[in-house]
Amino acid sequence: MMTFKNAALIPWALRNRWMNFQEMINGMNFMVTHIFRNGNTCADDLANLGLNVPSFV
Repeated sequence: MMTFKNAALIPWALRNRWMNFQEMINGMNFMVTHIFRNGNTCADDLANLGLNVPSFV
């Protein structure tokens, strides 16, 4: 979240992509939130399953 306020936190190797992303979302309305693992067990279980399936890595 801090990178939305301070682009200097973005590593230089990713800065061009970050700036392109910023331009792309400039005209959009969206909200970024954080959900703890225990609040979204379904997504956590699917992520763990994906880590254990070689074809997904």
